[in-house]
Amino acid sequence: MRRLVIWGLLVVAVVVLGFAGPALAAADDDIPGAPLALGSTAAGTVSASDPNDVFALDLTEGEEVHLKCEPPHGASAKGTFHFLVPGVSSVGDVDDYEEIRSSLSSGQNVISYTEFEYVAARSGTYYLWIQWREGTLPYELSVARTAWPSIVGPDSDDIYGLPVGLGSLEGSLTPSPTPTTSTPSSCWRASRCT
Repeated sequence: MRRLVIWGLLVVAVVVLGFAGPALAAADDDIPGAPLALGSTAAGTVSASDPNDVFALDLTEGEEVHLKCEPPHGASAKGTFHFLVPGVSSVGDVDDYEEIRSSLSSGQNVISYTEFEYVAARSGTYYLWIQWREGTLPYELSVARTAWPSIVGPDSDDIYGLPVGLGSLEGSLTPSPTPTTSTPSSCWRASRCT
């Protein structure tokens, strides 16, 4: 009788874990993702059986952060890093919300990783999505506030500048300094007409 009770409990445990296991593993597979705090590092792996890892990062408008996602040297594997802005509802619908996309790959001699600094154009939850493409790709994701002070200004979507409201702005662009044919310039000076 005692063995029957133990076997019965074991069967119940296996059934419960069988249904709960995928639900627990799927917590970071789509938005809202797993929370990621500034100054922290997360390690993970994406593969055919777990193709998406999503992390949620809360930023304040003007806050500058340094992000890095790096796979280690090892077996050949590939993935994609996506940086998504606030408003996205699912990794299946990112067309209007994907700010940055970068390839990730691991290998014996060469790896491909992403590293950048970003200034939040508006306050909200940003998402870091690591997507599997081939092999089993381990990675380390880190996010830290930079030493630069936060830029506080109007919501400009990407670039901080002079707010012009709903009207128009009249002016001209001229090369600065004046380029020659041998030294072309990529710097431009904007003048506003008054």
